[in-house]
Amino acid sequence: MTALRRQQFYFGLVFVVAAALAALFERGVLPTGFLGGSTGALYALDLLCVVLCIGGTYAALRLMSFPTVRRSIQADVAVAYPRWAGRRTLIIAVCVWAEVFAYFASLQSTTAQYTLLISLAAAVFCIPTAREMESVSQKEDNR
Repeated sequence: MTALRRQQFYFGLVFVVAAALAALFERGVLPTGFLGGSTGALYALDLLCVVLCIGGTYAALRLMSFPTVRRSIQADVAVAYPRWAGRRTLIIAVCVWAEVFAYFASLQSTTAQYTLLISLAAAVFCIPTAREMESVSQKEDNR
């Protein structure tokens, strides 16, 4: 299995785990609504979801264009691209899994639901592909 295929497998695994987590909550294996008591807890949970959604999706979407990341990939694409793609997948995983957990933990706020949908939509643009690997690894002309 090539490094790119491995990263694509891990990327898909993020969504399989998220779906399994949601199924466990829905089936009653894991408890739901246990953080719904105080307004302070709900506010903190909503704030966490918003920060993860905005910060996490921005970081995941822009990671490959940061100058240090781009230089690292241009220096050795075979090693650096899978490493950075894995880090981007990890960022997406943290966002999605935390938002699934927050949604089922509170059940009184729709913020986690909306931030989860935003994170899932943004994740579509973070799939590791050979085309992206080639475009990131090409050196730009400094004119």
